[in-house]
Amino acid sequence: MAYQAGFLIIPIIILLALIILIWLGTAFAIHLVARRWRRIISIFVGPPIAFIFVLALSRAGYDLTWLRFEARKEEYMRELAQYPSYEPRMKQWHWGDRGFAITASSTYTIVFDESDEIALPPEHRSNGWRLRADRADVTSLLQAEYLRSIRKLSGHFYLVQQWFQ
Repeated sequence: MAYQAGFLIIPIIILLALIILIWLGTAFAIHLVARRWRRIISIFVGPPIAFIFVLALSRAGYDLTWLRFEARKEEYMRELAQYPSYEPRMKQWHWGDRGFAITASSTYTIVFDESDEIALPPEHRSNGWRLRADRADVTSLLQAEYLRSIRKLSGHFYLVQQWFQ
């Protein structure tokens, strides 16, 4: 079971931002006194370039969610190898929850769907898929009133996000 520390995200981000600002301010002062103009320029130009690079990677789907998935993908594949493959396989792994008692909460689940029908609109999914989804207990994840998103991660793996008020 993964340790859930969502309440620490804001303080950690603030602490990291302060450390970076102090580091940049110190570097700026040192290079200003030494009259190293190119380094001073790089202090101001470097962070926006890095931010744009990270934003572009995130928009392309290479974000922390993808990284977390890739770190455990081998474990999922080993578990799937134990399943019979006479029909398209389907399996789910609970990936965590976010939210508090006074706010809406989200539940995240990884779903392996070898037929990729989970990405289709409900009316286009086959009866065979519906039977496999019932056996794998995936149907409960896809209730319209709770379903927030289905995101393809890699291959036949999908991230299903549910939203509860």
